[in-house]
Amino acid sequence: MSKGCVIETIINAIDEIDAGNCNICSVCREGRKWVKNLITRKVSDTSEYSRYFNILIEMGYYIMHLSDCEKGKALGKLLVDELNNKSQEYYYHLETGQCRRQPL
Repeated sequence: MSKGCVIETIINAIDEIDAGNCNICSVCREGRKWVKNLITRKVSDTSEYSRYFNILIEMGYYIMHLSDCEKGKALGKLLVDELNNKSQEYYYHLETGQCRRQPL
């Protein structure tokens, strides 16, 4: 688990993979796009929080178990671990569009 903001940690991991031009498998390639889109979205309806959280967790498991490369598997694990360990921070981000912690 990282010490930085849950959102920034996940976005940085996605950007690092994108910068490395790793586009081997569609699960990871498409999953990264969707995760980045969902994780940065501000959600005004609090009843949707757990839905977004569960979608991201499920996407993390798909990426972790179905990716062909180790980077994809590591990203999926990071996504699941970070969200499970910092769920309140994630919910705060959904509500405010801001990180509770200092950026990395």
